[in-house]
Amino acid sequence: MIAAGAAFAVVAAGGLAVVGVTGTSPAVAAQDPTSCQGSLALTNGGFEQPAIPDTSYRLLQDATVPGWQTTATDHQIELWSTGFNGTPSSAGRQFAELNATQASTLFQDVPTTPGQTLGWSLDHRGRAGTDTMRVIIGAPGGTLTQSGANLTDGNTAWGTHTGTYKVPAGQTTTRFGFQAVSSAGGNATVGNFLDNISFGSGPCVVASKTVQNLSGHSPAQVGDTLRYTVSATNSGGTPAPQTSLADPLDAGLTYVPGSLKITAGSGTGTLTDASGDDRGEYTAGDRTVTVRLGDGATASAGAHSVRPRPRPRPST
Repeated sequence: MIAAGAAFAVVAAGGLAVVGVTGTSPAVAAQDPTSCQGSLALTNGGFEQPAIPDTSYRLLQDATVPGWQTTATDHQIELWSTGFNGTPSSAGRQFAELNATQASTLFQDVPTTPGQTLGWSLDHRGRAGTDTMRVIIGAPGGTLTQSGANLTDGNTAWGTHTGTYKVPAGQTTTRFGFQAVSSAGGNATVGNFLDNISFGSGPCVVASKTVQNLSGHSPAQVGDTLRYTVSATNSGGTPAPQTSLADPLDAGLTYVPGSLKITAGSGTGTLTDASGDDRGEYTAGDRTVTVRLGDGATASAGAHSVRPRPRPRPST
């Protein structure tokens, strides 16, 4: 998936990098959408800030953990880095334990619009065995109500959980929080790991495309090589699962074999032109470059298509 706020860049030949062009090549393509209106997302949903040393844990004052607060009287939040005590993170390199030194609520307050339907997702894992927690949402200073069923997971794998919440009338700030229900061994301060959390508006992937004439001519000439770069950013508030990007070549362009690569984001590296062996391919039949983006993308998965608007064609 493309996490909220995550960006990817793809460089390729033909539709993304090309030869055999005549006329003038465009510098920037028009895209739709160009922005995401009314987007709402958490801050620091993966607990990546502040960074702590590798394979370690830290008890930190909530004022030093961007976005997050706790009702604990000592204001401590417990962060772990991946691999500490043999526990890997679900995403990134850090995650949180729900209670640091005392039973409390870990939460984040976000501005909301009454009537909005917001989605939430999180990854949860037990520490010493099977742990159970719950999601609670409502107005700060008011009664927080449970969203969905209790979340229960063991300590051998991360479980992913999702839900929705409709903002009631008059509620312009919403508190999104978590409480431990139980933990293996009975100690509420030991267990209930959290990672990869989102709460907000739906995914909104914005794509943009630029072109560079590597041969230096302006306008482009027959035989010039053009490098096309397509960038896709999820500017929404929740992840965009297994997003794919497809871009057809314009007339007058010829694909340069072996030039397709992801240059930023998950899966960075060179891709083959063939289908079925990695995240991307060039299909000669329809003259289209396709790349599957984000965490969890495979050689075949791509649930949401991202296709930029057609760019102006080179004149012939």
